[in-house]
Amino acid sequence: GVAKVTDDGIEKYDKMNANFRINQHFSGFYFNADGTMLVGSIASLYTFDGKKCTATYDINLLSPYSYVKKIRADGDGRIWVACFDALSMYNLCLFTPNDLVPYNIPYGKANNIETDKDGCLWIATNNGLVKFDGNDFTHYTPDNSALPEANITDLTIDEKDNLWMMSEHYITKYDGTNFTAYPYQLNVANDYLLTIDVDNDNVYVGSRFEGLLRLTDNGLTAIPLTDNQLCDSGISYSSGCIDGKGIFFASTQNGFQTYNIETDECHIEPMGVIAQMETDHNGNVWLL
Repeated sequence: GVAKVTDDGIEKYDKMNANFRINQHFSGFYFNADGTMLVGSIASLYTFDGKKCTATYDINLLSPYSYVKKIRADGDGRIWVACFDALSMYNLCLFTPNDLVPYNIPYGKANNIETDKDGCLWIATNNGLVKFDGNDFTHYTPDNSALPEANITDLTIDEKDNLWMMSEHYITKYDGTNFTAYPYQLNVANDYLLTIDVDNDNVYVGSRFEGLLRLTDNGLTAIPLTDNQLCDSGISYSSGCIDGKGIFFASTQNGFQTYNIETDECHIEPMGVIAQMETDHNGNVWLL
């Protein structure tokens, strides 16, 4: 289901109290300016008013295994939905008031999406980086640019509008003109990266077995517990955010952890696996 973190505890919304479909795994959401939300799951996309589901959309009638990965709006206010589709029919959709419209890009599968300050849509695919400015697509690959690898698994945009991407062997920065590649090696056998995020000049990634790592001159360095106060260095750090009070939230395989930078306090909230967490326009943290 969907959950909201409050001062009084966790408010949970599911099929019993919010009209969501039964047995849904939720995987992505987007906050509208009016306080309503779009919530993605397996096979469905919902509109949600903060208490109840108000509409339901099928994301792919051809594949019962498809699910929403991320939802973002471009500079023209169009809402884009990146989906994983087991049948490879399509995995990028345009959301309209009446339906989800498949939007085929001939460049590869969309692993993730982001929008920059100009409203351009950036698409991480298994065959390079794609930019959509509202009219035209620009496709960057290792063959036509300094992009080091084609399969980009995640991306994010920092405060200076630089694009940061991760692939199998590189963390890559794109400043709009130049690609800068930072090679890395993971420290644990069979480990893999789950997500990337940027805080000012610090670039962080979450890994399956080592938890939170930071990009340094020496590659990826695991942050020791004495530095980050997280209570379990073996967490699967799959998502994180900062609430309106400046509290850092990290999602794990066993719930979530919070860290107050000012007081140095750490708290564990046992729950099930959390797929994603984000902060809404009012500073509230929502969990999937």
